[in-house]
Amino acid sequence: QLNVTGVSTFQSDVHFGDDDKIILGNGDDLQIYHDGSDSYVADVGTGALRLVGNQVAIRNNAENMAVFNTNADVKLYYNNSKKFEPTSTGAKVTGDLEVTGVLSYDDVTNVDSVGVVTARSGIHVTGGNVGVGTNNPNRKLVVEGSGNTFASIKAGTSDDVGLIFGDTDSDSR
Repeated sequence: QLNVTGVSTFQSDVHFGDDDKIILGNGDDLQIYHDGSDSYVADVGTGALRLVGNQVAIRNNAENMAVFNTNADVKLYYNNSKKFEPTSTGAKVTGDLEVTGVLSYDDVTNVDSVGVVTARSGIHVTGGNVGVGTNNPNRKLVVEGSGNTFASIKAGTSDDVGLIFGDTDSDSR
């Protein structure tokens, strides 16, 4: 046991064995240790564990997993590729977005790029128009295309019920 009052300076590494802990606080509030398999920074006391810095990054040796910048952005990564970042007006998702509940939003006036949206319980849009192939739909549902394209609305698994418009489908109805 080493009991020191004042400042201690070590000229080399300080080694601890598995399950040996660096313990801070009168109530052993903060503990840093390795159990032989995993490493821990444990806040076991009262209050919050605060990581403070102008930029806080969670990384493995080679890749970013999350980056937090003061008064700026937050970035979440998958396999070192940025996938999610909050913005001053909402959030940006890079890639596909899968929603397992109801996706609801009000008064959307422009969606530049959504990618693929999958919703198990449906997509609900209130207070506006929906456009496919257009950024400025002037009716509740507008499907637009150019060149040799056609629009189709179908119900069921067969071709028995449908509404198809256009110039490229051979059995236009």
